Amino acid sequence: MKPELTGETIATMIVVPLLIAVVCVVGVFFFVVWRSLRARDHDDAPLALACWILSALLVVGIVAATWWGMYPWEAEYHHWTPKSGVVATVDSRIVPGGADSKSVEQKFVVSFVGEDQQYAVMDTRAAGVKPGDRLTITCVRRWQWSGTPGYDCNFVSLERGR
Repeated sequence: MKPELTGETIATMIVVPLLIAVVCVVGVFFFVVWRSLRARDHDDAPLALACWILSALLVVGIVAATWWGMYPWEAEYHHWTPKSGVVATVDSRIVPGGADSKSVEQKFVVSFVGEDQQYAVMDTRAAGVKPGDRLTITCVRRWQWSGTPGYDCNFVSLERGR
């Protein structure tokens, strides 16, 4: 059973409204051009047809670019999902930090009791997590081209085990 998906990623919250706005602006622009061409006395049918073809190609291009840019298309790659449980193990990893690979980041890898899945917590508060603690995190799936996709998570809350 998949957990309920909550909270959109920043990319989804920015890209979708921006796409809608651009398509609306392009549509209004070409509608105004078409109306002005129809109001003239002489025949500008080739220019009007060119405007409609250009607008259609532009809209198709924007939709195709968004479709390609939102790969992979499953919702778990674009929504934050809450995850909680009793911690089984906590490990630390040092990984390259940026595109230039001149910096490093520390990730805390957490697994829960009864699960094989590991979650990378991107918060130093996870350094204090011990096996037996009850941890709540929010996670988004991250795609890897040459590996197995994993989860990047943010720290939410911690209840100490007894």
